[in-house]
Amino acid sequence: MNCFLYDDNQKGSLTLIALIFMVFFSILIAGLLPVITNTFVSATSNIDFIEAQYAAEAGAKRAVVGFQQKRLDWAWANGLPIKMSNSSTNKTYEVTITPQGSTPALTNGNAPAAGNYKITSVGKVGKDTKTISLNISVASSSNFGLIPNAALYIGGNFEGKNNISLNGNAILGGTLITHKPPTVTGQIKDKQKNLTFPQYDFESYKTNAEAINLPNQNQGGEITINLRGKKCYYDGNFTPDKNDFNFEGGEGSVLFINGNLDLKNNIKFNGKVLLIVNGYVDFKNNATLSNCILVATGDVTVKNGEQIGGAIVTPQSVYVKNNGNFNARADLANFFNSYMSSNNNENTNTGSVTISGWSDQNTH
Repeated sequence: MNCFLYDDNQKGSLTLIALIFMVFFSILIAGLLPVITNTFVSATSNIDFIEAQYAAEAGAKRAVVGFQQKRLDWAWANGLPIKMSNSSTNKTYEVTITPQGSTPALTNGNAPAAGNYKITSVGKVGKDTKTISLNISVASSSNFGLIPNAALYIGGNFEGKNNISLNGNAILGGTLITHKPPTVTGQIKDKQKNLTFPQYDFESYKTNAEAINLPNQNQGGEITINLRGKKCYYDGNFTPDKNDFNFEGGEGSVLFINGNLDLKNNIKFNGKVLLIVNGYVDFKNNATLSNCILVATGDVTVKNGEQIGGAIVTPQSVYVKNNGNFNARADLANFFNSYMSSNNNENTNTGSVTISGWSDQNTH
């Protein structure tokens, strides 16, 4: 029978060795703990940074797709936080879209008008913020051009003899001439160079529009024309001598007269109407265009009172021989820019969009 005996000196050696190992590992762990903690914190921060990048990109892409597909819902692009998911409270993006130059602002319920915009998308996750900025240019999906947001947008002079009221900017290639100081809310910008005007090609327009027969036999009395919320046209000069006319535009109509518009009696437009005249306009009596934008290629003359709820746009001059009230309406300009873009022969599910100036900014 073999017996192994340990004396007290051997027991003390084992205890000492165990204590040495314990002290060694304690020092090792104490040294590694800050490294491990920092690595964990850094990894968490990197995850937040990457997710903030994804959030900012999600907001920017949502805006770009909205432009490409001519979406109508823009209430979300108001700079307020939007959650990435219903369960997430600290992962958001915020999008603002700023029109550049004379481009009309986006309005909820309308497709974007042709022009230039700046998109800013801010992704936020934890303490990390990622900002993406880009420029986007939307080409007109037709050859019609852009209606400016102004009370007057004319290439020549404006001459008014009596009371003139301008609610909005007046942009002229010539000068503003009035016998009395006009009442102005906005700015008068005269002698402007390189003004561009909408150019409406009648042949292209009428391929997707409805011809209407406007009475032109000098019958006398009042005649009501219902445009029925459509794109309509009349091919030729419209110059009745005896009739008063009421045009019912509904929620949005376009009337293209491929010729001169010369009326001796009263004319009134009800509802939203874009009136395009490929020639001169001469209203010899009262003209009431409360929700109407008038675009002409020739001079516009009004011998009595004129009430324009939208704008007068012409590369020529405007003459008002009595009272005139002109109002800028950004909502009408934006509405008809979108209307003309979406109601043509091109595919309206896509848009011609050019992206440029993409830039990133990080905040930890």
